[in-house]
Amino acid sequence: MKIRANGIDIEVEDSAAGTSTADGATQRPVVLLIMGLGMQLIAWPPQLVQALVDAGYRVLRMDNRDIGLSQHFDHLGKPNIVWAGIKYKLGLPQRPPYTVADMAADALGVLDTLGIAKAHVVGVSMGGMIAQRVAIAAPKRVLSLTSIMSSSGAKGLPRAHRQVTRAMLRRPTSHAESAVVAHYLQLFKVIGSPAHPTPESEIRERIVRGIRRSFHPVGTLRQMLAIVSDIDRAAQLPRVSSPTLVLHGLDDPLVPHSHGEDTARRIPGARLVSVPGMGHDLPPEPVRQMLAALIPHLKTADKTADKTAGKAAAYPPACRTMITPEQSQLGKTSRYVDQYDASLLFPIARAGKRAEIGIAERVPFFGADMWTAFELSWLNLRGKPQVALAHFTIPCESTNIIESKSLKLYLNSFNNTPFADVEAVKTRLRADLTEAVWRNANARRNPVVDWRDRAGARPVRPRTRA
Repeated sequence: MKIRANGIDIEVEDSAAGTSTADGATQRPVVLLIMGLGMQLIAWPPQLVQALVDAGYRVLRMDNRDIGLSQHFDHLGKPNIVWAGIKYKLGLPQRPPYTVADMAADALGVLDTLGIAKAHVVGVSMGGMIAQRVAIAAPKRVLSLTSIMSSSGAKGLPRAHRQVTRAMLRRPTSHAESAVVAHYLQLFKVIGSPAHPTPESEIRERIVRGIRRSFHPVGTLRQMLAIVSDIDRAAQLPRVSSPTLVLHGLDDPLVPHSHGEDTARRIPGARLVSVPGMGHDLPPEPVRQMLAALIPHLKTADKTADKTAGKAAAYPPACRTMITPEQSQLGKTSRYVDQYDASLLFPIARAGKRAEIGIAERVPFFGADMWTAFELSWLNLRGKPQVALAHFTIPCESTNIIESKSLKLYLNSFNNTPFADVEAVKTRLRADLTEAVWRNANARRNPVVDWRDRAGARPVRPRTRA
């Protein structure tokens, strides 16, 4: 399915698609799988996807921007990769059409659009770099990080083997399908797992399936430029606070094993699992070994999140159930939370007070609660503060009202939380407020979130609070 995320069209496959709410598939903890350079979502082995579903997870796969069925960026031109490589060696600045951080914003945008507050993020190769960027930008939204055959991007790490570099720089002899298949067949043989070779017929079938779904090599070049331009990620990896697993093949000729070692060394508490005989691909036996480490890693992170938050980790309820206003924070000393926390919202059932004045079920009037947030602030993915004036309209027939102080505390929790864009903030607000005011109701109508900030959300200078 195609969704709008981070302002662009992203193709997503959701294991919960087509299931009913009663099945519980949409309430499972979420695993977001992010593929590597030039690869489409269909490159994830069915063996791995099914194992995650069988382990109780809702699995999302996505085509990265510029690849597969997601939005292409041909209007940004074809980059000169040779010149980019020279500039990289000389330490000269690059001007990529987009960045790895932009692709991380796409991933967060997918979660926003689907109404998912938190997820386990798993990336392979370039996807691992994107996953690292997601964990850096939005630590509160990453239940766990798994970086597979990827890199920290640090300078001085060993380069790909010479024959791999030569194979990657070659181009198909023509645009004919047979020539393209022959080219990629040779490349995948060179980077494959020496101890676990995939039969040529199987590789060929995967290549043909991918080409016929979408063939967009210039998108791969733009992604490649984004990778070589992401030079400061290594220095930021110590900021990753999510439980982290690093999986890497001992015989990877494209991204040597030392890249995985460096990634694990830089992330506090990260665990490195090395897979013997594995190259830069995902054959059945290495996948089996990775799953033996991956699934326990996810389960442990789930338990840790449950103990910390006191609720399910995949998509925590937007608010705690309360019976009386006395349970709220009104009149009490409160700690101001500046990282997004939807559990701060306290709904109060309208039924109690209405019953006191003889209103049972159907309301004999119409109207709405109207709220204005005069300075709602958050961070963009580059860490710059954004500010907006927001208006909320909640229909009077909703099951609950929202206690005023809890709403203020909730909005305050956005202050130091990164969001992909304004639409991501709107989506989060609508989802949380809907859950709060319609809790336990069969029929729901979304609260209206109106956005007015004179000229669109804009960066503002941080101000010191007394």
